[in-house]
Amino acid sequence: MKPIFITTAIFLLLTSCVDYLKLISGKYVEGPYTFATRRPYDCVWHDVTDYFNASKLPLRIADSLNGRIGTYYIARKDKISYETNGVIADKNAWLVLGAGGSPYLTALTWQWDVTLNKTDTGVLVCVRPLNVTVYKTLRGGYGYRYNWLSTGVFEKMLEERVKTGKR
Repeated sequence: MKPIFITTAIFLLLTSCVDYLKLISGKYVEGPYTFATRRPYDCVWHDVTDYFNASKLPLRIADSLNGRIGTYYIARKDKISYETNGVIADKNAWLVLGAGGSPYLTALTWQWDVTLNKTDTGVLVCVRPLNVTVYKTLRGGYGYRYNWLSTGVFEKMLEERVKTGKR
């Protein structure tokens, strides 16, 4: 009787976590997204800060001397999506979860971090999401560890803005 109880308990523990442990199989951005431009540093700085303002992302830090730009926590459910069998539900999403469309997800918060480094030939720009946290209505609230990746949509739009200088 004891082995059956232990086996059942382990099975229930593992299956209760299934909704947020699903793997992501599509091709997305793993790690920081980096690109280079030959445009002057001041122009790149203004394009990046303008892009954040146009995207309605509040800046927590904007240090042009050290090349750091960071946002406050963002909670935009319209910019996240789910993947099922390698197919993302919303191609315009900024982040993708491997949760298969969990009905208990209420929000996801994260921050954007951008660094600008002057080089001999221009500027190297590094973009990455930080501190991603999932909030759920089930099982007590927040802090769940979903598998997530950046879709690259936000980063590619920023890259296009910086390289073309179009506002």
